[in-house]
Amino acid sequence: MARSGLVVVQLAACVVLVVTAAVVYRQTTYVRGRDLGYETRDTVVVPLLLLSRELRQPERAAQMKRALLAHPDVVAATVCWPDPTWEPNYRLLPGAGARGTDLEIELVAADADFLATFGVELVAGRNFVDGPELRAPLLINETAARLLGWDDPLGKPLDLWPDMGGQIVGVVRDFHTLSLHHAVAPLALYRSDTAMMIGLRTAPGALARALPDLREIWRRLVPDQPLPLRFVAEKVGERYDDERRLQKACVVFAALSVLVAALGLVGL
Repeated sequence: MARSGLVVVQLAACVVLVVTAAVVYRQTTYVRGRDLGYETRDTVVVPLLLLSRELRQPERAAQMKRALLAHPDVVAATVCWPDPTWEPNYRLLPGAGARGTDLEIELVAADADFLATFGVELVAGRNFVDGPELRAPLLINETAARLLGWDDPLGKPLDLWPDMGGQIVGVVRDFHTLSLHHAVAPLALYRSDTAMMIGLRTAPGALARALPDLREIWRRLVPDQPLPLRFVAEKVGERYDDERRLQKACVVFAALSVLVAALGLVGL
């Protein structure tokens, strides 16, 4: 009787572990497959901030961007800081939120090609344009528009720092710059040629084919330093390493529990 009771306990534990493994697997698969609001496939980033100061000059970065963009497989390129996978930058805007509340907003310096390179959707207004503008143009995300308390933020002034003269010209769809465990933060993109990163996106499936040529183009421009690349899809995947380890552990324990339960049944 005691032996039968032990087998029942083993079977119950087996069922619990199998169900847990299934739930963890489904949650992990959902997280990894969810739309982040930007393109991760066939997209890489060159972190210029890891290189010399000379290479971070706007004119030099623009030269490198043009050279890499000239490759037939590269469909878009941008100079920005940071990219969607890098640690975000924040700034506190006292009294800027709805009803005069303080608003901590994420900042991205970007040129006019940021949206096209990372596949970020413009949902209202317009993008940045090349060339001078009367006021400092800003793009904000949907979360920022909501927290600022404006039904229609287009044309509204917003200064990210004193005397900026910023004006909202467009609204972009929310995109995740942190893991899906975090809510999307309010975000503002401001027009800048700040040369900390170059983002590149190739035609679908063409990244591996283009990499040798891109490295050769870089070698001609910067002969003393190898091309430093960050693969966007890999960096996004690293955010969920803990979930993958948990998933593997649950599968192993579930398999062991099934084996133990089976041995218990055989021994009856």
